[in-house]
Amino acid sequence: LDGLFRGIARWKGERTDLMLAIVEAWEADDNAIVREKFRRGAGGRMAPLFADILRQGRTEGRFAELDPDEAGHVLVSFMLGANEAAVQLYAARRADTISFEAVERRFAAYNQGLERYLGLPAGSFDIVDRDALQHWFG
Repeated sequence: LDGLFRGIARWKGERTDLMLAIVEAWEADDNAIVREKFRRGAGGRMAPLFADILRQGRTEGRFAELDPDEAGHVLVSFMLGANEAAVQLYAARRADTISFEAVERRFAAYNQGLERYLGLPAGSFDIVDRDALQHWFG
């Protein structure tokens, strides 16, 4: 799970210009239907992947006793929510209406929520590491 989240963050970090262009187009009002279709499609594609990871982690005793299939859908919702928050925070940082520390606190809250949901020890998981936060929001 950690590898998946870090891999996504690394991939995006290596393509900063592309990601900025995508975010700009993504947030356009004309793309509201595209955004909604993406959200719906993400569940079908990502939930089974998350479920497999959760099954393995549960077997290894790393995750709480959750129904992996249902928890996979919850993780998709969590990921989409965190992604939406990241876009909003990025815009706020560019407008200088929010501090870097506030961005860190928001992502720390997402980390805490994910850790609690999965039954992980506090401080054991980062959906975005500090270097990635600094890259995008610093």
